[in-house]
Amino acid sequence: MPFIGEYDIWCTLATGGTGSCGNHHSTWGIDFELPFNHPVYSAGAGTVKQAFEGCGPATGSGYCNGGAGNWISVDHGDHWARYIHLAYVNATLNVGDWVEIGDLIGYAGCSGCTYTGTHLHYDETLPQSLPVSRIYFGKIFACHGTTKVTYPDHLGTTNWQEVPYGTPLRNDGYACADSSAPFDPSQPDSNQIDQNTPGFMPAGWIGAESGDRFGSVTDTGDFDGDGRMDLLVGAP
Repeated sequence: MPFIGEYDIWCTLATGGTGSCGNHHSTWGIDFELPFNHPVYSAGAGTVKQAFEGCGPATGSGYCNGGAGNWISVDHGDHWARYIHLAYVNATLNVGDWVEIGDLIGYAGCSGCTYTGTHLHYDETLPQSLPVSRIYFGKIFACHGTTKVTYPDHLGTTNWQEVPYGTPLRNDGYACADSSAPFDPSQPDSNQIDQNTPGFMPAGWIGAESGDRFGSVTDTGDFDGDGRMDLLVGAP
């Protein structure tokens, strides 16, 4: 889990998500509600491959970087994970650095957003080619104390699209995390991105791509009465 604490899940995966989240993501991705400047941690061990800063940390920065805002990606060998809409990327990290599970990679914000709703957009991509190809990812582990649990299984389903908007997810830290083996840069070519240059950002693609709907909402408010901002999401 890329955060510590208990926070709601917003929209999950692709078109067809529950309720008002239908059509929000046309490619695989998950939105986690997180407070502004809340620490964001690496969900797995790997190498920092890309990092983009240049957008304002919150709403009002405009539809910066195609709506993706500030973001960082980590290469886990068989896939890359992207952390999008960050207020700030961890200033101590550089492309090529190794991170462990639970290492700080940035802070939650709403960079690139056109609405008020701080959150983390998380997705995973295949590393073979660009533009990126989102993958339907499955389990995300979390620690309940020292007990390892997996989501969405812990919620009684194996399908993220069946998790209702506003469902709380909990992670107490990384005490239950498996220690990671050193990264093997000599992995098979099939697991390498074609343009495998650290920090590579093709001119035609930086963060968003055709079909992405970063930041498309129709209204905001505390719809469930929990004192926190919620989003009413729809296609633009």
